[in-house]
Amino acid sequence: RRNPIKIVSQRCSSTSTNAGGSDALRNFLLKPRTLILPRWISPNHHTTTISEVCGHFSFFLVAISYAVDDFLHLRIIAVAGSAVMLCFTYFHPHGRVLWLPFKWNAFFIAINSYRIGKVLLDRYFAEKLSQDMLKIRNSHFYIMDPIDF
Repeated sequence: RRNPIKIVSQRCSSTSTNAGGSDALRNFLLKPRTLILPRWISPNHHTTTISEVCGHFSFFLVAISYAVDDFLHLRIIAVAGSAVMLCFTYFHPHGRVLWLPFKWNAFFIAINSYRIGKVLLDRYFAEKLSQDMLKIRNSHFYIMDPIDF
């Protein structure tokens, strides 16, 4: 006689592991790859995963965003860095999803995306000023940027 709970759990586990091909992606991102460095750098071989590379690249993008002067570029690079960090936290090398940083990075992406949209909308409206408003700006507020006017 078979245990019905064991049969159900086997069916659930077999269907959940193949859902949407996520196992193939997980295996691809978490497969250890050997970095062969020149012996003058390190005589040892180092292994890494693409998930770990995503983690390092996200911090690199955040560092680049601190060096950018333009507000819009800073936000775009921050969104890219947070998006790459989502990949790292979801496909973490230890095998568990890191939900706390995943949720925070999704929140940061939402905030920065809103701010990017706001800047682009302000630039759009600045280009669509009427002739009367342009005359007022050019005669009295010429120091102000058209976006701020």
